[in-house]
Amino acid sequence: MGYAKRDGSVDEAYEVLEKMEVTGVKPDVATLNTLIVRLCDLLKFDEALKMLEKMHDGKYGVEPDVRTFNSLIHGLCKVGRMSQALDIQKTMKKRGHMCNLVTYNLLIGGLLRIHKKHKAMRLFEEITECGLQPDSCTFSIMINGLCKMMQIDSAEELLNQMREYGLKPGPFDFSPLIKTLCDLNLFDRAMDLFHELEKSAVPDVTSFNTLIYGTLKMGKFETAQVLLKEMLHKGFSPDLKMYSSVISFYSRKGDIDEARRVLGQMVANGISPDVAVYDSLIKGYSLLGRREEIIQLLSEMASKSVALDSRLVLTVLDSLGIDGDDKGFLRDLPDFTNEVLKGKEFTCKELVEMLSKSDHSSEFQAVR
Repeated sequence: MGYAKRDGSVDEAYEVLEKMEVTGVKPDVATLNTLIVRLCDLLKFDEALKMLEKMHDGKYGVEPDVRTFNSLIHGLCKVGRMSQALDIQKTMKKRGHMCNLVTYNLLIGGLLRIHKKHKAMRLFEEITECGLQPDSCTFSIMINGLCKMMQIDSAEELLNQMREYGLKPGPFDFSPLIKTLCDLNLFDRAMDLFHELEKSAVPDVTSFNTLIYGTLKMGKFETAQVLLKEMLHKGFSPDLKMYSSVISFYSRKGDIDEARRVLGQMVANGISPDVAVYDSLIKGYSLLGRREEIIQLLSEMASKSVALDSRLVLTVLDSLGIDGDDKGFLRDLPDFTNEVLKGKEFTCKELVEMLSKSDHSSEFQAVR
């Protein structure tokens, strides 16, 4: 059955099943499970459910196992067809199959994705009722799902319950809680959780990024700076989004020198600035009236063939005080929506060349 998985088609697999049926050879459950998994991957749930029916009817002479049911539940949960997924669980029980933790984790995750908190909590309780014990994955799914619903108190309760089961929460459990607390402007609670994480486990890059981004959103620049230094000291490198946010906040604050320092740090860590970073820097220079630095930055961008978007072009023109009403070269600027759709790029070098031919040519001759 492997080739059905390779080429994305199940037609050949069906042909094999038909030949097996003609020759009296019965497929085993592993073979049928492989086909059901592939049908679910291709979103052919009706066909997958028909295969389950045929297994129940005895056509294939083999009874579905837990993996059969879990494969169907997994596929249905991924696309939000929770009623059918829960029906499969009922069928599973009726036919004498015990749900395992995988079954419960899939269903709980699916229910939380569509904000069915009470049904998810009921299934969580059912785990212990049927003699199982939730694992770290179960708690992580619950905590993450509840945080996305902004149910912070319920999520924190689960973190404590996790310890009662002898499980050690890790960064993956703390990060969604920290993010939600920051989103709710509950900064002190977010910091308390972060310190708790530091005591019980080593924070990872995601937990640092989450807290730094949250502190920046709340305007707590000094705290963000301390956390960034701690993060780097521990050997973690912020991602592009985090660097971009830090540079944006320093630029808006008018601390452009600190923004440039962070940019240097970013490049040293092997992360190339994107248009959002350059947009923030240009706005920062513009705020301080440092026109010469804007020209120098454009020169740097031109040498790196930075591709521009419409927002960055407007930022450049606004920061230089160029009004499009009386500047003929602006007519030559591309329609960005159409250009992007056609896969074309408009670079900073091209913009500088246009500017060098405009009324501002003297400023841009050196840039060329």
